[in-house]
Amino acid sequence: YYDYALQDFEAAVQFLEKPAPIVFLKRGYCYYKLKNYPAAIQDFSQIVQYPDVRTEAYFFRAAALSQLSRPSAACQDWTVAAGQGMQAAA
Repeated sequence: YYDYALQDFEAAVQFLEKPAPIVFLKRGYCYYKLKNYPAAIQDFSQIVQYPDVRTEAYFFRAAALSQLSRPSAACQDWTVAAGQGMQAAA
């Protein structure tokens, strides 16, 4: 499922002049579920400045960082996500 969704989000990034931040959030989540943590981190990092997806970007970037055994960086992102109201990060 995620590999097919990833293809769609990659096409959107390639063909849209300026993809919406949600596209990068969804593509990053697909990368995360497919265990491509560096690619997930890259997508989440691109969108942390956008208020409509910021909390989720920090949360999932933290999860990917954790999978790469980077607990300090993960903890920082989880703290930001929790501070923005994400209960799962607390």
